[in-house]
Amino acid sequence: MEPSPVAVCDFYRGDRDSISPPPKLDLSDSDDVTDPIGKSLEVKDNDELGSCSSSSVSRALHPKGRMLFEGVFPPGFDEMEELRVFDESKHLQLEEPFATHDLKSLGYDDSEEHGLSTSFAISDIMRLLSDEGVDCARAEIDRVKPTARSTDRFARVIRGATFRSKFLRDLVHSTKLTNFLSEVVGTPLVPHVMECQNAHLNLPPLKVDYSKPVDKWHHDTTDIVLVIFLTPEDKYTGGKFEYIVDPVDQAKKLIKSGNIPKHKLRQLEHQSPGFGVIQQGWRVMHRASPVLSGNDRITLVLSYYPSIPPTREGCQKLSNTWNGPTVDPEVMVLADWARFRAWRAARMFEVWTDMKDEAILAAFWKLVDFVKTCPYTEDRELIR
Repeated sequence: MEPSPVAVCDFYRGDRDSISPPPKLDLSDSDDVTDPIGKSLEVKDNDELGSCSSSSVSRALHPKGRMLFEGVFPPGFDEMEELRVFDESKHLQLEEPFATHDLKSLGYDDSEEHGLSTSFAISDIMRLLSDEGVDCARAEIDRVKPTARSTDRFARVIRGATFRSKFLRDLVHSTKLTNFLSEVVGTPLVPHVMECQNAHLNLPPLKVDYSKPVDKWHHDTTDIVLVIFLTPEDKYTGGKFEYIVDPVDQAKKLIKSGNIPKHKLRQLEHQSPGFGVIQQGWRVMHRASPVLSGNDRITLVLSYYPSIPPTREGCQKLSNTWNGPTVDPEVMVLADWARFRAWRAARMFEVWTDMKDEAILAAFWKLVDFVKTCPYTEDRELIR
């Protein structure tokens, strides 16, 4: 049972001037998260909120290794029988990237970094899954493949795969993985509150067209995106992750001109199974180049959001991140969007306000309740 709002103590309010860019973080394998000035933040269970200190945040908005939503999954997204159990000790193999690249390396200036949660842009390739983890992930993907859909952009794609596979859901919400990625990116992260954004699966087309890129040039609408490669490199050629070394607006001009100078193009090699790349995807123009031979390129895409909400973010309108009813049915995406914006508002209360105020506390717990219980439905009145 949640405590009375007036029993909740002061929460950490942060330092507005230190949010961007943050210094090097020191994350451990514990359940704690880290604030933007490098202090360890102890995560308190709901029944311990009365003992919070200035170095605490609530478990209400930082659940341990699980999704925030506590209700019934969207209609048509029933979970399949659980055959594999995710185990962080067996299925993760976390190895730091050789290097990471900041926004300045892409040509952004200080003014363009203002209001962001981190100055990080993109990593080099890094290992994330063990061989056993890759095998289990591939087996789970094979199970959910029949639910794949096609769009003008995606040859075959599955959205909201965490609803269908508990293994993938537990991978997405792994505390150990999230802490590791927070260290790489340089700011504390949480798995994206919009569950439909998690475990996005890009599958090979039923009929391959070697003249088309796997995915067009684009920037993401979620702030932090992790791409994990799951296909042995000897199964296909081409299909390389590429990005343009320029700010997004300038990159768009290069793409429109049809002439991207070689020195502006970066192509990531060593796309072995279990390896991946993480990026502040809405600030990096990227694509997957055409597959030249073979047809078995599979990627698993995970989305994250800064635990300290930035004042500038990748998407502020649902229409910008909606992929159409074929892959993002309204019954799923409307509730997820409302849940995400409510979560963000609740976190803003935690970070920037004096949580001793009764009115603020009452609003905070109302938002938390909405985040946990907002039903998956097309009835907008029930979502309000």
